Amino acid sequence: MKNIFLVFIILFSSTLLDAQKGLQAYQLYNSKGKKTSFKKMVKASKEKDLVFFGELHNNPICHWLQMEFSKSIMAERNLQIGVEMFERDNESYLQQYLDGSLSKSDADTLIRFWNNYETDYQPLLEFAKKMA
Repeated sequence: MKNIFLVFIILFSSTLLDAQKGLQAYQLYNSKGKKTSFKKMVKASKEKDLVFFGELHNNPICHWLQMEFSKSIMAERNLQIGVEMFERDNESYLQQYLDGSLSKSDADTLIRFWNNYETDYQPLLEFAKKMA
């Protein structure tokens, strides 16, 4: 009986592993509406002067993709990141934080961050600060 149970667990585990192959939390499309890969998207974007990366503000997968995309582009060429999610009256504080004239604790007090800032936006902001 133990041997049958062990065989069942091994077969069941291998089925689960096979089911996970190729599973992604996102799907990318090119300008013609055809499915494409992250690698192809990055390659095509490297040839462009300007790239708009749209996202859903409450979707962590979008923010993760932005970060991975930014790192991939920055590895090859200079990158400037524009962010529209900060309100205009926060822009001067944000710029001061990015150029190092405003401390993180002061920025946390002065800038109105969203609820998902620490998990979704902060990594990209810190990446931009590091690259500045």
